[in-house]
Amino acid sequence: MGLNLGLNITAASAIVLSTSTASPGDVIDILGLTADQARQATFRWREADGPNIPGATGPRYTVLQADLGRVLEAVVTLGGQTLISTGTVTVSDPVAPPASQPTQLTLAEFSRDRTLFDAGLAVGRDSAAIPLSGTSDAGAVIQARIVTEAGSEVAPWADIATTNGSGDWAGQVSTGQNANWMRPEVRLKANPAVAATTSHRFGTGLIFVFSEQSNGFRIVKDYDGLNANAAVTHQPILDPEAFQIIDLNNRGGQNDTDTGTVGNFRFVTDATPRTKPLAEMASILTQNAPGLKVLMVSDNKSGVAQTLTLRDNDDRRRFEVVEALFDAVTADGATIGAFLLSHTNSLNNSDGEYARYVAAAFLNKNLNGATFATSFPAALPDGNGTVDHTWLDLLPGLATGDTALVVQGSGFGGVYPGTGNFLEETAAYRHLRSRNQLAAAFPDTVILSGDHNLAHLGTTEGGNWGDVSHYTADSDYGVMERARSLMALTLRDVGVLDFDLPQIDQITWEADHVRLGSSAGPITTVAKAQGLPALPSAADPLFQGDVLGLAAEPGDQITRALIVSPGTTTPAAAGEILVYPNGGATFDGLSTLYFEPFSGGPAINSHTYYVNDGPKHRAIVDVGVAGWDGLKVQLPSDTDVINAANALPTPSGLYVLPSNFSKYAGPWFSGTGQWTLEAQLQYPGGTAAAGLLYVKGGHHNVRLTASGDVTVVTKTNSNGSFAFNQTFTGAVADTTQLNTVRVVVDYPGQIVRLFVNDVEKTNSRFGVAGELNATPTDVIRPNTVTMIANQANTALGHIRLWKTIRADGGAPTEAPFLFIEAAPGGAAATSDNVSAVLN
Repeated sequence: MGLNLGLNITAASAIVLSTSTASPGDVIDILGLTADQARQATFRWREADGPNIPGATGPRYTVLQADLGRVLEAVVTLGGQTLISTGTVTVSDPVAPPASQPTQLTLAEFSRDRTLFDAGLAVGRDSAAIPLSGTSDAGAVIQARIVTEAGSEVAPWADIATTNGSGDWAGQVSTGQNANWMRPEVRLKANPAVAATTSHRFGTGLIFVFSEQSNGFRIVKDYDGLNANAAVTHQPILDPEAFQIIDLNNRGGQNDTDTGTVGNFRFVTDATPRTKPLAEMASILTQNAPGLKVLMVSDNKSGVAQTLTLRDNDDRRRFEVVEALFDAVTADGATIGAFLLSHTNSLNNSDGEYARYVAAAFLNKNLNGATFATSFPAALPDGNGTVDHTWLDLLPGLATGDTALVVQGSGFGGVYPGTGNFLEETAAYRHLRSRNQLAAAFPDTVILSGDHNLAHLGTTEGGNWGDVSHYTADSDYGVMERARSLMALTLRDVGVLDFDLPQIDQITWEADHVRLGSSAGPITTVAKAQGLPALPSAADPLFQGDVLGLAAEPGDQITRALIVSPGTTTPAAAGEILVYPNGGATFDGLSTLYFEPFSGGPAINSHTYYVNDGPKHRAIVDVGVAGWDGLKVQLPSDTDVINAANALPTPSGLYVLPSNFSKYAGPWFSGTGQWTLEAQLQYPGGTAAAGLLYVKGGHHNVRLTASGDVTVVTKTNSNGSFAFNQTFTGAVADTTQLNTVRVVVDYPGQIVRLFVNDVEKTNSRFGVAGELNATPTDVIRPNTVTMIANQANTALGHIRLWKTIRADGGAPTEAPFLFIEAAPGGAAATSDNVSAVLN
């Protein structure tokens, strides 16, 4: 552009420039010359007192980009006279008019103060995404960061969103697990002075669902006056804001319509604990995981299985009520990190069905990974009816990898008789963990945990209740211990704590004792750990030892099981268990030791101390969790059986089979879908196979070869097709020793299980594709059954056949339908008395 100030200077005494400032592209004129003078003059443009600008030789100059930052002047030569311009021109960037900037910003509040977000610890992450939203001017770029209450920066400023045309924005900022309460801060990138924060704080840590029935209810509610019981105290809580709980109020009783309302988020504080068991959980948390913040989502209702949540036609545990609870937890965009499954009332089927039930109800999957149901209602594999939903409808994180399914043992069963399906459930869980069925099928979703410390106790203390289905509220080792083990195991399962599940894995047999040890650490009892006295003789005049819950066969409940220093007989506070047979008996190759047995072992006498302080005398290992005496010891095979076969000499008195021995019975066994065969025998050598069971027509067959191969064949009665036909090569390591072989066939469950010396060798599905077309109504046809054939000189302890099975795969306790036994007292049995007992 031309800039002309219009000055009129006579003669040629001075020249001036048309402006004092300019930008690239502007035009500068020389003023003060007449037209004639301008025609006669020569011109140069230069930097002030500097070099000439090449090519700039006219009365007008267009400013170049290269002139930025220069100060320019003009030189005019006229009639031998040189004139330098009065004033100079400074070249700079153009000065634009002020642009409009975003000026307003809002940030939405969290729904409550101290909102918790799950950091993904249970699924192997340590990062919580914190959703943020608000409003600003259209097109504004929003930045966010996270700071602690004290103002320390946790996550630095970063762009998270751009406002849309309606003025709304949404984004997220992430951070890992943190011991502090924090706040988000947001600002405008183009105008950082405009910023916003929340008044509500948030934290990051662990969110888990605790879903049970009455025993869970007793932890989260002030049940039976436990809080008022001065004899039961809780440990100190080191951080009163570390542990929150939310639950449902007004759920009603077992048969009431579930109309529960979502309660408030509450802290379990040292001054006013929600309940004493919850205070114990908070104490375990704050002692062992300082800085970790936890929210427990309590979905507990007495006497009503979680399965009913998934059924629209049963109002006792309604889907909508649980959904409202979960919605409250996730209202600000949090996810639920873990679901604890530790008790499923009325699930008293086999462990294979337990695995299928859990996969179907929680993951909508079969164990082979295929979808369980594409339409509803659908029948659950446990035989307990249909469902209209799966837990994926309530916890979609189970499918996306944000929520882990943590399967814990309920702790039911063990030292008290008459426990019914609680024994079955515990057995199902332990075998499930032993074979890792769920974890193998869904390694990114399922965590298999340990079994809780307690058998159910019942109580007569204080006269409050005497049922045997619940942990006692009047004893520190009842519901309080259940709460401690719940928190300790959960912290282990999600990767916060690191300790091994203790097992009896060091076993030495002698005729007068068996020594039991654990590689996880020295074995002790709660009584030993707390320095409590031994059980008084009045409780059980026969009991002379330290450890309850052991039984032997032959024999009964072990009355002398001592804690001793390793490798010695010296009493100790912790070490190994030295178990002596009762009444001067000795152990031999047929002896079996039952460790906290189920119904398959010898009876555990129901002395009064089992329902009071007895559990304090059960074997545990201190696993290093502060505030917790330790975790109970289990067998590595989860069978609760230690067999002495091959460890001690075989006693005399076995029945030696003559050449081509064969015994049979007429028609029997019609109308059952389950059977168990158990044979205890010892081969002298040779190559022939022993037919342990053979049904005419080849419908069912169990064979053991001298080389240790076991073949199992079973056919359906409906169409005569093979349901199962498989040989397990080398299942028996040495047939010249005494071995116990047990085959369990379950048509409803479509499973065959093989045990050798009480160690499970296989758990196999029926059929090539793993499913039968139809469940038969008649498993074994009413044809001749042959037992023991073709292997001369085989030493036989027994062979027994039942029409039933046990969930843990053990031998049924009732009398078998068919059996051959060595004669009592060790005398040689004859074919005549064998024939008599068979027929």
